[in-house]
Amino acid sequence: MISERLKIFEKLVQIPNYYVLGSLSGGRLVYFSNELGAYSLWCIEPRTGSKQRLTTKPLPPFAGNIAKPRENVSKVFFARDVAKGAELSQIFWVEADTFDSKEEILLTEMQPMRVMGLATSGDKLVAFTGATQDNLSIYLAREDSIEKVATLDGLAGVYDANEKYVVGSGFLRRNPRSEELFLFEIASSNLKVFTPKEGSLNKMPKLNGSKVLFESNYEDGKSNRLHIHDAASGSTVRADFTSSDYDSFAPASNTSFDWIDSDRGSIWVIGRKDGETKTFVDGKLIPTPIGSTVGATVVGNTIFYDHSTFVRPSRILATEIAGGTTKILIENKIPNEIEEKLGAVRFEKVKSFDGLEVPCFVVESKTAGRPGPAVLYIHGGPTSEIANLWSVLIAPFVVAGYHVVAPNYRGSTGYGEEYKLLNIGDLGGGDMKDMVEVARWAKENGLSDRIAICGYSYGGYSTLLALGMYPEIWACGVAGASIADWEEQYVLADAAFKKIMEMYFDSKIQSGFLKERSPITYADRVKVPLCIIHSQNDTRTPLSPVLKYALKLPKGVSFEMHVKPDLGHTVASIDDIMNIVYPAVEFLSKQMPNRETAPSQRILNSKL
Repeated sequence: MISERLKIFEKLVQIPNYYVLGSLSGGRLVYFSNELGAYSLWCIEPRTGSKQRLTTKPLPPFAGNIAKPRENVSKVFFARDVAKGAELSQIFWVEADTFDSKEEILLTEMQPMRVMGLATSGDKLVAFTGATQDNLSIYLAREDSIEKVATLDGLAGVYDANEKYVVGSGFLRRNPRSEELFLFEIASSNLKVFTPKEGSLNKMPKLNGSKVLFESNYEDGKSNRLHIHDAASGSTVRADFTSSDYDSFAPASNTSFDWIDSDRGSIWVIGRKDGETKTFVDGKLIPTPIGSTVGATVVGNTIFYDHSTFVRPSRILATEIAGGTTKILIENKIPNEIEEKLGAVRFEKVKSFDGLEVPCFVVESKTAGRPGPAVLYIHGGPTSEIANLWSVLIAPFVVAGYHVVAPNYRGSTGYGEEYKLLNIGDLGGGDMKDMVEVARWAKENGLSDRIAICGYSYGGYSTLLALGMYPEIWACGVAGASIADWEEQYVLADAAFKKIMEMYFDSKIQSGFLKERSPITYADRVKVPLCIIHSQNDTRTPLSPVLKYALKLPKGVSFEMHVKPDLGHTVASIDDIMNIVYPAVEFLSKQMPNRETAPSQRILNSKL
């Protein structure tokens, strides 16, 4: 007999996500969704609502592996993992000019590699950054040919391309506190690293002819604003808008932005502040709902965008730029038995050990009570963010009867560059203390009586480290795709992830610091139950060090381990998500039971 909880969870993970990617010829909208059980590329005709799934094999939700669709072409290019989750990819394309069944076409024979960003100048040339064990390079791929055109010394990814240039951004001078742009001129094979000011942070460049639109803090070192660099003349100016709404909003960062079209030369931008977004066209505020938007595109007088909150799953909306009228292009209903369990959402700032205010979101469960059991959910990255948007890694805990507290610890994005840089050279230090202080705040303010720590990727690492360094705080922990030993992690990493570690640890790789900040060093101090969830083919956070960590846990500590075969770090299907989320909730039901997770309801999911 299948439990009611399992039935609810199956309904929850089947709620689709939608992410707008861009538009093709004829004004057709391209988006990314798991509507039919696995993440795929989709196309919709906005006037009629006719939609078509463009890819049928699961495609993990990583935006850097899909080239921005072009308005003058009908092909969509993407990188597909061909190594069962090991993130070794080749480049494919699919035709979207009709609504017939689609066939994925391999662009050219190539060595599978980790793709760190790709773009197309039309329907014939694809530019991308690819990482092997030895190096990170820029490649140009055409039908039946591929060429390595430049090797990058630092860590960077391609963001855009046209017939003359390939542009990207990253840590090209191996300084973790600055980011530079690169401009590769195709005709001359000349690679130029550009920054308007040494030590500034410049990112996400987008092309319009020779003009490069990018985000930068070079003016004052703090504010992230949009600027335009002309590759032909060498001039750089701040982007000038007709309306002052964008400047008045003063976003902490920009989630996404782009030129509207080459002729008009105007700009749309999604600005983020305090975990929510606002959308602007030529500086003018577009009346979008409260919450978060990830992707958008402008077609004519209409901006299409995705939108969600913690308690409302993503939809695709269309708003007239001139009139402000909004209509729902793709709706997304939430089942009543799930909606009735989702409680209030609050944004808080909690003082940490050194007086720093740590932004965090609280999502209450209507069935947990106050004080009640809570989950401290730690996001990955570490340069990522918990924002007010739908998350299949947060909603299940709330539905299961746990309050969720999600801190944006120092090092998170979305709160300015100074805040993002605070954990460079200090992973597992100040950010870990932030997490502990937020957990204490949840207890002291009457929200929780017991608290578990849970997370995925860097959140999984933080969970393991917290259980060893601060064992008295937690009732239990769930660690997904975690890092257990930074020293072995570095040995196993490819060129791209070696550069990532060197950046975050700020030249402390060989100093013994990695051992100090590795959970395996403190494994013998763990006192509370632990659930480990890991994929067999994960190349970002390899399984081997985690297995060794488990063997070092004290004999008296209860732990369970779920290893998922033929999966990598990212998940692309509903079944994969269920295989991560459901064991976590079942574990909490045993170790931190509440009204929703009574022991008598416990069963094993035959699918797992």
